Amino acid sequence: TLIAELEEKQEEIKKELSSEENMSDYALLDELSRELEVLDEELLRLMEEWEEHSRALEQMKVDNI
Repeated sequence: TLIAELEEKQEEIKKELSSEENMSDYALLDELSRELEVLDEELLRLMEEWEEHSRALEQMKVDNI
């Protein structure tokens, strides 16, 4: 799923951020931090959308009972 793919990318970026090799590359760390922020926002949006659809589905089930 898209959420799983984004979460995987998020973990990859976190590993890169914590890598000793990258600790002195401030430009890279800044870029990775920005990418992580964008991913966090997208994941939040997708999860909120998923919750909205899930609630709507549950309501449809209740209405049909």
